[in-house]
Formats: sequence, C-alpha cells, structure tokens
Amino acid sequence: CCMKGNLWHAWSIFLPKDFPNIFPVKTAMGQFHNDGDNPVEFQFNNYFDKYSPKKSGGYWVLPAETISSHVATKILEQEDLLGKWNDIIVNAKWTHKADGFLKVWVNGKLSYEYKGRTHLKKDIIEQEIGIYRSFTHRRPGPDPTQVAYFDEIRFAKSCKKLKIKDLGYSCKEIESQSLK
Repeated sequence: CCMKGNLWHAWSIFLPKDFPNIFPVKTAMGQFHNDGDNPVEFQFNNYFDKYSPKKSGGYWVLPAETISSHVATKILEQEDLLGKWNDIIVNAKWTHKADGFLKVWVNGKLSYEYKGRTHLKKDIIEQEIGIYRSFTHRRPGPDPTQVAYFDEIRFAKSCKKLKIKDLGYSCKEIESQSLK
C-alpha cells in the first residue's frame, strides 16, 4: 500500500518464453505511483529502444522525470527476462526533498541508482504490481495476450526485515554494492 521514508521492496518476476513485446503499446510491469491521480514516480517496463531496435525488450526502469521523454535504463536483457525467475530488490528513500534515492538490484547485483526527489510533496507512494498497458491504439488489430507471474512481493523498513536470505541473498553483500 502506502509508503514514506526509507523502505525496502522485493519481488520476483517470470515472463514466459513466448511473452510478446507489443511496442508501440507501452507495457509497464510494476510501478511506484503517487497516490490518487498523481503521476508515476518509477516504472518498470518491457520496453522498446527506438535507437537500437535489436536491443529491445528486457526490463527497464523509468524515473518520473523521464517517462514522457522515454529515457530509460535497461536492468535486464530480454533473453535473461524470458523463461526464468528474476529477483528484484529496491531500496528507496521516499521523499519530496533532493536527498531521496532509489536503488535497484537484479538477481543480487546493483543495476540502477537514482538520486533526487522520489515523490511529490504531501503525497505518499503506492507500489503497484502487474501488467499495465497504455497507448493500445498505436497498434493495429487485437493485442496479443501477455502473461506475467509475480511472487515473493514484500516490503520492510530494513533490508534485514525484508528477509532476502529466504531468496538466497545477503543484506551485507547487497548493501555493500555501488555503481562505479
């Protein structure tokens, strides 16, 4: 539900090998959203890279300030996303101030880091998991079926309380990583 402050989140995602990338339809598979009708802060998409179509697909992170410009960071390649379970761990300081952050680990490896405002003032964040499709009018004909499986969805106020040891990870190892 609704979160403020420094929190930890985890989920596992599985997409079948035949999961279709239906670009130019936008396919989000999870997001951290401001409550009510306020905008998404961070979105996780099965994305299409218009500059490198051969590198398309995979799991991408888009922060709020780049969602409209489609500036995304790939955190998982398409061939690594399909047909296997992948574990996502997120540590975020949810704040309207400049000292916020969001870090994303994929299968135990730090893959993304953002620093700055992470939600709107006087707002709270809601985590939403599932397939969200938008701009479906961009694709002719009926949209193919997309199936995604999610498991081990959890959040806590500390890495230790997230119990990632159950997933085969160590908080000491996770917390010691940095992007260089």
